[in-house]
Amino acid sequence: MKLIFLKNDYRCLEMLKRLSSGLLLILFVSLQACNFSEPEKRKKRPMVYEGMPISDLTLALGAPDSIQNGGSVYNADLNKTQKVEKWYFDTRTVVVIDDTVKTPNLNER
Repeated sequence: MKLIFLKNDYRCLEMLKRLSSGLLLILFVSLQACNFSEPEKRKKRPMVYEGMPISDLTLALGAPDSIQNGGSVYNADLNKTQKVEKWYFDTRTVVVIDDTVKTPNLNER
């Protein structure tokens, strides 16, 4: 009689162990998704948008780390050629065509 109770208790313990490990996994994943850092410590990225003049770009991001000349492209709508440059910053690469932003966040680096 005693062995029957021990087997039942063992099964209950196994089920409790599985349930507790599953709950711990759910708790761990949910805590990883939360961001407990203070808002002041988060790094804010200034907004850069297409069509932004380069004067506003330099005010928002500062001076670029480097500028690569990309040559020129022909704009059929304006019937003229425009110069292309890539501006490299520490967090992003921006493509500038004729002194306006064309691609605000190029994933190149």
